[in-house]
Amino acid sequence: AVPLTIVLVNNGGGGIFAFLPIAKHQDVMLPCFHEPHTTDFAAACYAFGIPHVLCKTPEEFEAAYLQTQGRRASAGACVIEARPALSYEENVVFHNDLGQAVAERTRKELLAKVSLSWTHTTGSSLRVSREAAAEEPPLVLLHGWMGEKADWAEVSRLLVEEHGRSVLSVDLPGHGESKAASGGLDSWEASALFSLPMAVEVLSELLSSLQIKRAVLVGYSLGGRVAMAFAHRYPDRSLGVIALSANPGPRSACERFQRWQQDVQLAGRLREINNAKDYEAFLAKWYAAPLWGGLADRRPAVYKGMLRRRRRSCAKQASHALTG
Repeated sequence: AVPLTIVLVNNGGGGIFAFLPIAKHQDVMLPCFHEPHTTDFAAACYAFGIPHVLCKTPEEFEAAYLQTQGRRASAGACVIEARPALSYEENVVFHNDLGQAVAERTRKELLAKVSLSWTHTTGSSLRVSREAAAEEPPLVLLHGWMGEKADWAEVSRLLVEEHGRSVLSVDLPGHGESKAASGGLDSWEASALFSLPMAVEVLSELLSSLQIKRAVLVGYSLGGRVAMAFAHRYPDRSLGVIALSANPGPRSACERFQRWQQDVQLAGRLREINNAKDYEAFLAKWYAAPLWGGLADRRPAVYKGMLRRRRRSCAKQASHALTG
């Protein structure tokens, strides 16, 4: 027999509907969906010969739990039924508070696994007085998928030297020189680590650490989506968004599902890459797509420089960034 302790939280049931859209319609919600029961599980446990303890206070639960830890291995399973004395309204508040606490804990743990690489440059120009330059908000430059902050090097130089702007170029999670401790994570955790919401949170932490209260965000492709998501999440910290080749995404659920399927297929191809030769072949095929308008022939120097930077990226992390 296995010395298994089963903790059963019995809040009377019916509370699930408080977290669904029907809860907004109290005239229907209370008489039709708010149907708590008054049953405990003592009889069910007795029928199967399983010891049962009913606890109604934290102190009773702690005592029962500690007692089960000293049971012999041959004792088998037992059930501790925790029945908190919460009203319907208190139960809703408790679950909301618990959900927020779990979300914040998860956020902190994921943030601790990411270290962004960034370059913050300020400058003054003969064309712009120092006073005028100081009044201009910083510009945050965000690259596209598989890109890195170096993609903005020439743009950043012109903004700093010609216009005296303060420019922050960032490697997004899973790109460039940014570090993400994805080892040992399951697929869900890895996707969360490289997701769009996590990129927004990591960027927010970076701006806070640099004491940048408000900024204009400039993003290309994936970077544009991060910029828009940041402005939506933190409107008071965003003075504007310039989104290049980016949009909020498909409008309909069907279109979003189709796009997700395409991204999953592309991510699968990336995860199958095990060596530099295969990755080189993937990059050549990807940048030969019509999307790039024959970049290799039109701008060979730009194309070669971009390929050189892309070779530094990690195929597996790029796949997570697609499906996160």
